[in-house]
Amino acid sequence: METIDQSWLSRIHQKLSMLGRFAIASHLLIACLFIALDSLDLLVIIIIAIGIAEIYANVQSAKWFLITGVHISALITFLLFSPTIQIMIFFTVTANDTMAYFFGKYATMLPDTKIFPDTSENKTWRGFLAGIWSGLAVYFILSLSIEMPLRHRFMGLFLSLVAVLGDYLGSKYKRAHGLKDSGDDFWTKQWMFGHGGIYDRFGALAMASFSFWLFEMAKQFLF
Repeated sequence: METIDQSWLSRIHQKLSMLGRFAIASHLLIACLFIALDSLDLLVIIIIAIGIAEIYANVQSAKWFLITGVHISALITFLLFSPTIQIMIFFTVTANDTMAYFFGKYATMLPDTKIFPDTSENKTWRGFLAGIWSGLAVYFILSLSIEMPLRHRFMGLFLSLVAVLGDYLGSKYKRAHGLKDSGDDFWTKQWMFGHGGIYDRFGALAMASFSFWLFEMAKQFLF
């Protein structure tokens, strides 16, 4: 009976993993719960804390712990924006990540030239371009709902580029430690429903949020 139960749980987890790869529905549901409870700040702090613990479980050098710890901690800047801007950043990064994965993996009719063959062998130019255009389009469409100078409506391009940079930094970290996923030696890989861990899932969002915050600060001083 115990074996049957374990097999049943395994099938359930496999289905959830497939769901997570294509829709990240589980993460959205959790986020909606915290938002409904007016506890988004708490959710982000929990993500950062678990992300740092995940990194600590894998690091073998103080340099990488410092770099990646600061990287995931930059997610705190996400809380400094209005709910509208948070939605725009989140869905821009998600669109970039999702379409880059989809086109990189399934658009086999297009060339699959690697961008970073020595660091991240799965990232291709077709996925990169699809992700960039998707992020740009999503941000532009969402920006139509608020008053914004026309030149700032193309910030989706900037966010998509820095999100790719965030992914690249994560790939460098994993390659430096012989990891496939950031949660390989931590429990987060089993419970991220198709994603490799906290750092894998939120590294791009952290980089995008921090970069957007820097842009807003520079805009206040320069314009």
